[in-house]
Amino acid sequence: MKELIIKEKIMSFLDSYDVYDKNGDVIYRIKGSISLGHCFKVYNKHDEEVAILKEELLKLLPSFKIIVNDECIGHIKKELTFLRPKFNIEFKGWKVKGNIWEWDYSIYDERNTIAEISKKIISFTDTYTIKVFNDEDELNVLFIVAAIDAIKCSQSGN
Repeated sequence: MKELIIKEKIMSFLDSYDVYDKNGDVIYRIKGSISLGHCFKVYNKHDEEVAILKEELLKLLPSFKIIVNDECIGHIKKELTFLRPKFNIEFKGWKVKGNIWEWDYSIYDERNTIAEISKKIISFTDTYTIKVFNDEDELNVLFIVAAIDAIKCSQSGN
């Protein structure tokens, strides 16, 4: 199991986040960029771009595509619901359940929990903990969490 900590940067004009391992070392950076709609680039600890999360425009509800090596590998879409937010993940057969607005949710497939996500309640900036149960899923989970956060921000007007 691997634990990641996502911390929003305080003094950033665009949405930016650092992702830390359990030792406090930055292992990924997520940087917002200026474009039509939300666009985030994910960089590894060597400052190499590993993915782009790009909002799909002209959609009724927020939708992001995950782009790796110039190829779309999946989508995350907010579904129309009245009680609780629900997301459709077109990626690896994964699903999301839990209280997404309170940042207490899980990513799972048909057989296993892939990751658990929770928000630290007492923190100066938005800080999230992600427990990834299979180290190989680390980066893919990060894509999903970042896209859900971007959808939440766009829905709240940020």
